[in-house]
Amino acid sequence: MKVSTAIFIASAVVLASTIYARPALLKRAEYVLEAVACLTPQSAISDCQSKLGNDFGLAKGATAANIVFDLRSEHPTIASNDITVELMSFTGLSSFPVNRVKLNDGPHKTASFSSAWLTTTPKGFLVDIVLPSTPFTITAEETPAFIALLSTMATAESHTIVLSGTVDVDLTVFINDALDAFPKSLGLKVRSLLSKGVRINGLSVSTPLKIKGFNNLGGVIRGQLDTTSAVQTSASGERLIHGQIIVTSPADDLVELGAVDFQLWSKDAQPEYVGILSVANMSLGPGVGTYDVVVKVDAAVQLDKYFPVKTGLTLSVKGFAGSSKRPIAAGVVAAVKVDIVF
Repeated sequence: MKVSTAIFIASAVVLASTIYARPALLKRAEYVLEAVACLTPQSAISDCQSKLGNDFGLAKGATAANIVFDLRSEHPTIASNDITVELMSFTGLSSFPVNRVKLNDGPHKTASFSSAWLTTTPKGFLVDIVLPSTPFTITAEETPAFIALLSTMATAESHTIVLSGTVDVDLTVFINDALDAFPKSLGLKVRSLLSKGVRINGLSVSTPLKIKGFNNLGGVIRGQLDTTSAVQTSASGERLIHGQIIVTSPADDLVELGAVDFQLWSKDAQPEYVGILSVANMSLGPGVGTYDVVVKVDAAVQLDKYFPVKTGLTLSVKGFAGSSKRPIAAGVVAAVKVDIVF
């Protein structure tokens, strides 16, 4: 049985008037009407691509956990095994399952990526997505904004970003077998269940996503240096001390940084530069992490002023522009400023 698009238009008018506030109400409502008309089982989707390219609010919200940013190479990647997107619900559509999705673009327009086709798990108007490791494309113009985004994640308790871009989707549209919710004056009632498989390319979406930050690692990390043996002197005359640091992160996500360096400073009123603390492979993730470190004591430092360390010695740990050979990782680490307590 052919279903009139007037059914969906009547539904969408009510929906648009309750969800969207002025002054954007009328324009958003227009987009909703066009999009819903395109999603009827008998519509010609080829005639609707430009209309579906408008952001009509299909994605109401999103949550993501276990996000992994890998910054260890010149080509950063993103992954997550726990993304859930809440879709707009339409009166008359009993479900709106998205069977596969291809993600394009990225957060805050600070980076872009294009994933492979991803199998999804639809649950009514919720869609669960697993994003495998996917490379970012970051231009020179986008790099400062991308670093600022990750730096905020590193230092803030939480941060809300806007995921915006386009998606390609394979979905199935199901129509209720009875649409009693519509005004009887329209004389419309559907008795048969209709469905249609649809592929939409370039569907515009934008939705906020709140991310739990690293909160500057709580401001304090624990340190332990090897005081059982003498300070080692390298062939170039550098004074080296080996040890470990223990980092507790409140975040739910993981940032792979690789080899990074931090500056060590005294906590005096006039801070003294003590040296460089090097971590061979740092991964800032949820919970407690232990890392082997090497401290290279600055040549100007009087060694016995700080080493061997006494219990309770506190130094400042600061990232800096040269913290990593990779500019993005260096930019993120440069935002970190914590104390290390031995």
